[in-house]
Amino acid sequence: MNWLTTCVNCNVKCCCRGFDAILSNKEIKAIKAKGYRNFARNNVLKKVKGKCVFSDKGKCLIQEIKPLSCKIYPVIFDYFPTLKKDKFIFYMDLSCPQALNIPKEWIEEQKTMALKELRKWNKKEIEIYCYRP
Repeated sequence: MNWLTTCVNCNVKCCCRGFDAILSNKEIKAIKAKGYRNFARNNVLKKVKGKCVFSDKGKCLIQEIKPLSCKIYPVIFDYFPTLKKDKFIFYMDLSCPQALNIPKEWIEEQKTMALKELRKWNKKEIEIYCYRP
């Protein structure tokens, strides 16, 4: 069975409740172009009663333009600026019931796609992900 089918059929809906979806300025513009307003604060999707503002009965209202952080979930990334080289760190959200069943190939595809997209972000957008101990 395809793991994505398992994810879609899961009743937990981790991606809509469990993490903060960060938006690039480009993603904000794309969502606004669809007529949506008042959906983010400081480049983070808002939540209503603990769920993503775009979650409607377990379905994503912006599926075709959903943010990068939503597309690759349960793969999550953080940004770590270092003295030698800035670096994105990718890891799995282990609160997702299917996290340990996801094929490694799919995870690698998501990381590759994410890095390609992140190269287009400006420094301010990237700093939203900056790890702050």
